[in-house]
Amino acid sequence: MLLTRNAHSRKPFDGVVKHYQALQLAQTTYDKPNPFFYVSSSEWNLYDFIRKFIEKNAMPDGICLLNQIQNLSNVFKSGQKNHASKFARIVRILEAYPTQRFVLLGDDSQHDPYIYSSLVKNFPELISCVYIRCVGRRRKQAVMVELDQVSGRDPCLLLFR
Repeated sequence: MLLTRNAHSRKPFDGVVKHYQALQLAQTTYDKPNPFFYVSSSEWNLYDFIRKFIEKNAMPDGICLLNQIQNLSNVFKSGQKNHASKFARIVRILEAYPTQRFVLLGDDSQHDPYIYSSLVKNFPELISCVYIRCVGRRRKQAVMVELDQVSGRDPCLLLFR
């Protein structure tokens, strides 16, 4: 991605900026916005790219939590593994803010449905809602089976294209 695209050529999908801004101010005030965290399986070499993308698109300022940079032989597999560390990073956030309710946003392209399902099972009182963007048809059945396990619980679950 770093070789072929930049933060100015990429665009967020329709409605995401307004949605993120609304989440940042949900049940709070402009002077005390909700904390916002961008947790990704991507490595730290994408940090500048992500920060520029956030700034360029007027997305809420927040903390980026990324994976350690892979060695050169794995550079083209960026973001494709070590999803357990993403789970652990989100758990640290949840534990650091025990009175805050969170909204988890992800997609079905990698492991977000499985990570978020585990988080809902372990921290249902801290998660208000889970949004999963469906980007492919191939995994939809497996994703639905996983998410059905948590769909009857307190946090709402929203799938969207």
